[in-house]
Amino acid sequence: MDDMARAAFVISQAVCAMARIAAMQAENQHCALLGCSPVYNEEALNGVINEFGIGHNSVISYLQDGR
Repeated sequence: MDDMARAAFVISQAVCAMARIAAMQAENQHCALLGCSPVYNEEALNGVINEFGIGHNSVISYLQDGR
């Protein structure tokens, strides 16, 4: 995979992570309207970064080494 393809992959992973986080936030807002506790906490929201492999070090390593 060349540099452009690796960059496109990282961007696509970021978009997927943003969609997942938006869904999690929407669920939390729905729970707030119903008066119940949020389903997702900060740890769960931050876990999306690792789930999609878009943490700073992961991305830098992937872009530099192609891994």
